Amino acid sequence: MSSRVLLAVIALQSFAALAQDMTPPPMVPVDEPEQQPVDEQPPPPPDPQQPAQQQQFQYAEPGTYANAPVDANAQQQPQNPKQPQPQTTFAGSFMESTRRKHFLALASGALGVTRASPGIALDVRAEADIGKIALLAGYTGFGDANYTGFTGHFMGMAGWDIFAREEFTWRVLAGLDVINTPDVAAVGFVFGSNIRAMFAENFGIDSAVFMTPVPFRQFEFRIALVLRWWNIFEAHLGWRYQAIEASQVGNLGTLFSTAPSINGPMVGIGLTF
Repeated sequence: MSSRVLLAVIALQSFAALAQDMTPPPMVPVDEPEQQPVDEQPPPPPDPQQPAQQQQFQYAEPGTYANAPVDANAQQQPQNPKQPQPQTTFAGSFMESTRRKHFLALASGALGVTRASPGIALDVRAEADIGKIALLAGYTGFGDANYTGFTGHFMGMAGWDIFAREEFTWRVLAGLDVINTPDVAAVGFVFGSNIRAMFAENFGIDSAVFMTPVPFRQFEFRIALVLRWWNIFEAHLGWRYQAIEASQVGNLGTLFSTAPSINGPMVGIGLTF
């Protein structure tokens, strides 16, 4: 039995020595490979077949880009949205007009102040513009100083606006002239021109010259300051000269040699739309 115990002790000692020789080597950390920097990719070249608005890119972070088109409408906002736009009432090259007031109804009175024309004249007239087509109608009643005679004078004309702007209007007109006196009633041909210039919103000048050569003779010239208020009322303050020769056997010389029917200051008030 002692020999067996001896062999067992020797075996255990040999196993312990063998276990110490088989100890694993110490662990050594392995270095990680260095990361190479990623090259930044440039944005793709613009496509000529696409609109320029879709070729804009918005960069999100360094080294990356987002293919998101920029809203061009958001960048094209008006700088001053409250700026008034020009008003064109009648569009087109042939019928273009920038007038905002197209109708005038006026009643006026004139007083003769010279010895040759001491009478009075009462006048009503209406003016209208349809595009660049001008219309004018007026009636004047003349009375002498003794109120013994009365002359009625009507003019109806149509024409063209050479200029049809709110600040300047120039009309050329032609039409019929009708005269009625205690002795004569006749119809003639009248032509002339009317100019209206507004230097400001509420201040301007209105003038006209008309002539009837046959069969009787008539000549009229008037000029007046225009004062407008509340954008609807107008007052005219000026001068009116008008000579009428009802005889159908005279000429232009006899027209200007006769006493004018009215020659003096005039004042009027009217409505404009």
